[in-house]
Amino acid sequence: MNLYAAGLRGIFKCKEYFLIYLLAKPNSLSTIRQASCVDVLAMHFQVKTKLPIFAIIFIAHLIGVFGFLSNCDFLSETSLLNDDYSIHFSHIDPVKKIFSETGKLWGYSPFFMAGYPKSTVFDADAKSAEIIALVFSSINSAVVYKFYILFNFLLSPLIYLWASKNLNLQGNKLLIAFAMGTAYWWNSPALRFNLAGQFAFIFVSYIGLLIFSLFYRFLKEEKTVFMLLAMIIGTFALSVHILAPINIAVPCLLLYAVFSRRMRLKSHIYVISSLALILFFNSPWIIPFIKYYSLNNLSEIEWFFGSKNPFFFVDSYFPGGSIFRYLRLAILICAIGGFIKWKAKRNDLLIPLGGGSIVLFIFAYFGAYFTFEFLQNPWRYEFILNLFLFIPASDFLSEIFEKQGRISFQKRIIAIVACIFLLITIFPKNLAKAAKMLSIPSGNDKIMVYDRLNKTTKGHDYFSHEAIPTSHLPAPASELIDWIKKNTSKSGRILLEDSCWQSGHAYWGTHLPALFPLYTDREFIGGPLPQFFMKHHFAEFHDATIFEKPIKELSSEKLRRYFDLYNVKWIICFISNSREYFDSHPEIVTLLTKIDKFYIYVVNRNPNFFLKGNGEISSDYNHLYLKNVSPGNITIKYHWHDTLKTKPERKIEKVTIMDDPIGFIEIYNAPEKIEIYNAY
Repeated sequence: MNLYAAGLRGIFKCKEYFLIYLLAKPNSLSTIRQASCVDVLAMHFQVKTKLPIFAIIFIAHLIGVFGFLSNCDFLSETSLLNDDYSIHFSHIDPVKKIFSETGKLWGYSPFFMAGYPKSTVFDADAKSAEIIALVFSSINSAVVYKFYILFNFLLSPLIYLWASKNLNLQGNKLLIAFAMGTAYWWNSPALRFNLAGQFAFIFVSYIGLLIFSLFYRFLKEEKTVFMLLAMIIGTFALSVHILAPINIAVPCLLLYAVFSRRMRLKSHIYVISSLALILFFNSPWIIPFIKYYSLNNLSEIEWFFGSKNPFFFVDSYFPGGSIFRYLRLAILICAIGGFIKWKAKRNDLLIPLGGGSIVLFIFAYFGAYFTFEFLQNPWRYEFILNLFLFIPASDFLSEIFEKQGRISFQKRIIAIVACIFLLITIFPKNLAKAAKMLSIPSGNDKIMVYDRLNKTTKGHDYFSHEAIPTSHLPAPASELIDWIKKNTSKSGRILLEDSCWQSGHAYWGTHLPALFPLYTDREFIGGPLPQFFMKHHFAEFHDATIFEKPIKELSSEKLRRYFDLYNVKWIICFISNSREYFDSHPEIVTLLTKIDKFYIYVVNRNPNFFLKGNGEISSDYNHLYLKNVSPGNITIKYHWHDTLKTKPERKIEKVTIMDDPIGFIEIYNAPEKIEIYNAY
């Protein structure tokens, strides 16, 4: 018998080492050699019986992801276009161009808002895509971006599996956690975020839990490898989304507090050094982010922070409306059961996960009451909250599978009822809608995915629908792009009426205006999206609002002055109020044509980029080239920035004109030919 057991141990050690690793306790591998024949057979049975279930769960997710992306041509040179996918992609090629010349990850862009510092603040949830595109710079950016998104989607459940195992879940507990962490990806808010191109926050939430779990293993076992892994993954996570530290800050601090007294000095040094290295490796974009963060105007966009409702959590958790409200309640009930179990066993994760969950709950449901700008869209924290809650919930639900006599009949019944409640809420509605994508590519079908507690109109919630992601540019969009390329020039700017969910995503469900400079090489007033939260975005036009004023409140004289200040030569609009306003001023603008829903006008003025003096200007990222410049001081219609300098060197200052909050570039004693460049 001992010889047979030894033989089994040898076989399993070579053939099934990794499988046992997945299903065993983190510290149990060292005990395998001491296992009896019965123990080894039991472990072998555990691996053999559970591995197919793990595989089935992941294969189902794999099939689902490819169904989700069934309208994506991975090898085409067109990005995913829906909603924020187009916004994130719009950062990549400019950063590649800037980096190839300067080695920097940000620069001065002349293409929107009369010039602004691009890729400083607004793209802090997209840096990883930019950096990966730089690493694979020889491959088309759109191809790299789409495969990056694919790997985000595929890796999330596996990351959750790894994190769950690090947090002491094994066997049935690990299987339950993996199943819930995977299924939750297909529920709100994750599915809605992924449909809307806000995939970075979902992905970094999974990564955040993994970092927390590695930090836990480092503190518990004091093995340097776990701190090293946490540091490496943390460096990447910060570039995925700027809110990565906020997601896990409190749980990690509480974890550190629990273990700090028993830690050696060396371990404290490792923690501090790891944090410093994470910031150091991200410093090429963190430094400009910090430097120019004061240019944001997030606090002025009130709806970003949600409505102040002290009973928002009641509306979210209790009966009425979407089935997802019951899912929130089911997760909470199961998690409370797990926390009670942990308290009885004095589990060292109780305080970090319990306390961290309370803070995330406050962020999600009371965030509107705080002035912290990281709490924009506070309901997003519901997702990371529930990812944390699934850990104790899995421990609680595992009582269903406990052997007879190990737990009371009453506890088993409670766990079974809670499990049924969770299964009913996590699967039918949203997953049924998601499954629709798997059979036939759904094209422009809409899928209801997210109960944002919006008011319904005629029984319908219009803001809870998103189209399946696509990389196919609609024919009218191509027609509009071609018209701009053929019928406009760089001598003047295009006033572009932008659109978001408030006006039904007029650009075919995308933020196509963000990509217009890439496709047309023109400059725009309006774009890259209506919620661009920098002060430069005063120079904008969206939803019949122009220069931060309702368009019909603007006098014809003020309109003329704005058109001259920003050198507007063409107009593209679609809102009826905007069309009516421009049609009522035939002395200023003339209708040229209509493409799909968009009306195109020409402004009756000669384009000129000089406010003072004369000359010719050509522009590109980080450069303004002036020639045939008239003698003396000149002022040009581009926004001033503190890092701009000239060749040959001349005095350059900011001049304030009208109510523009940024100011424009004035050059003293300009020569006939001069270059303005970003000197960093």
